[in-house]
Parts: sequence; C-alpha cells; structure tokens
Amino acid sequence: MKQDDLLHDDTQALLQEATVLLEGGSSKSSLLSRQSNIVELLISIDKKLDYLMQKVQNIKVAKKENDEESDFIWNGYNLKDIQARDANAYARALLEKLFTKEEQKRGILFQSKKSARTPLDPERVKLIFCCLDSKFPGYDFSRVRHTINQKCRDVKL
Repeated sequence: MKQDDLLHDDTQALLQEATVLLEGGSSKSSLLSRQSNIVELLISIDKKLDYLMQKVQNIKVAKKENDEESDFIWNGYNLKDIQARDANAYARALLEKLFTKEEQKRGILFQSKKSARTPLDPERVKLIFCCLDSKFPGYDFSRVRHTINQKCRDVKL
C-alpha cells in the first residue's frame, strides 16, 4: 500500500473514531471515561497535521527550486537574463526579443472585437507571461497587457 493511500486510510479512521466519540453519551461519567480516548485522538490528529504541513512545505520548496532552476531560452538566449526595473519594462524587452518589428506592427496581444489586428503567436505570448511570473510575481496583468498592446501600436518600421 502506498504512503498516500495509508495517509487517506488513517485520516478516515481518525474521522470515524472522532464521530464515535462525539456521538457517545453526554453524561459526566461518560465524558470522563472517554477523555483519554479524546486526548489520544487529538494527538493523532496533531501528528497527521504535522505530516501534512511537512508535505506542503516540501512541495513549496520543490516548486521554488524548479522555478529558480528553469531557464527560459529563446534562440539560444536566456530570457531571464534580461534586466528590467519593473514588469512593464521587462514585458517590453521580452516583446522585442520574441517578436520581429513586423509581427509587432501587425499584431496585438490577444484577439479583440475592437481591433482588426491578428493576435501574436500564443506560444510566445505564453512565454512572456511565464517569464513575468518567474521574475515579477504578482505583477499587474492589465497594466502589462496595456503596455504590450501600446508597444505594438507604436512600432515604426
């Protein structure tokens, strides 16, 4: 049996035991006789929570290490090496690296009813946002979208 299955079974057993204890009689003598069982149950629940918190922490550490180690390479260039003071400047620099002037001039970030321009290549747009997520977590998406669209409108050939 896998550890995750064991964890699930143990959790179910703890819940069943808690239900039995809570459904018992409510007289004072009944409560006192169940006190040691309740303490043991609480200790088991506490151990279970510690175990789950450790698993969550391990996942967070692994995700952080993965984010730090992942490079965003485009045509032999690591996009994470681009220096920028903020998310908007970084987005503009990424746009310059990933799209030609002609693509920028003809395109727009996302298809819209207001614009007759064609949307930029979705894979490269996705790469822009992956880079932004990695380098500037919590950036303002709507400002970045506006910045990129404005840069596309302002391109001079």
